[in-house]
Amino acid sequence: MAEPLFKVVDLLPQELAIQIQGCEVGRMQPHAPPAEEAPRPELGDLIVRAARAGLFAGASASPWAATAQVIDTTFDLAARRARWRISLAGIDAGAFRIIWNLLRSMDLEEALMATVEMPGAQFDQVAPLYPERLSYPGVVRPLPFALDVEAPLRSKNRSIQIVFAAPPSEAAVDAILATFELWSELLILGGYPPEGVSPAESAAIPDPPFLLDEVTIEQAFSEHFAADEAAFNAMINHAAAVHYSGVVVSEVIVR
Repeated sequence: MAEPLFKVVDLLPQELAIQIQGCEVGRMQPHAPPAEEAPRPELGDLIVRAARAGLFAGASASPWAATAQVIDTTFDLAARRARWRISLAGIDAGAFRIIWNLLRSMDLEEALMATVEMPGAQFDQVAPLYPERLSYPGVVRPLPFALDVEAPLRSKNRSIQIVFAAPPSEAAVDAILATFELWSELLILGGYPPEGVSPAESAAIPDPPFLLDEVTIEQAFSEHFAADEAAFNAMINHAAAVHYSGVVVSEVIVR
């Protein structure tokens, strides 16, 4: 397919409209047939959960301040069309590049993401964004914990660990494991291709995240990690949100 149309402006908060047409519409949860081996997550829900978890935060967007909500969703399975209207605030502009990549990785006939024009907004005074010029979100500063990053030697045997000052509660562990799985979905679906690589060729094969010891949660990629290094920033930012929620993080380690 041709590149998805991108008509997003540099404005937050904003309402974002996404429209797609193609066979992938019928592969999305909860509409995928039982025989579908690899159903796609519902796109609007995926975007909202990622934003709320702080995965779309950055140097100028605090991960604990992000808000997102699906305002409206329309599925027309017969026409293979779907549309979402999503409110977004407190995210880094680079998040729009990630969302654009998710669309680019899909087998679609048409795709559009655009800022919804709202009454009172001076759109002629707002600069348009260009996805190919956007950098992936960086790391919020200052970080409230130590960050140890080792440059990679290969595209496998990668890992990220969140180390806590004290053993977290079972509920906190479960929530962080769920966010690791959410982040892995963004990687698997081609959200973070390196420069010059198409989203369809960018992916990762995650091992299940787990509690390595009583104060460490690890997500490893022992087989394959073909994504931009900036992808790790999402979980570093989530760790900052966890820290500010009261579960004290002492260090994040990326290998």
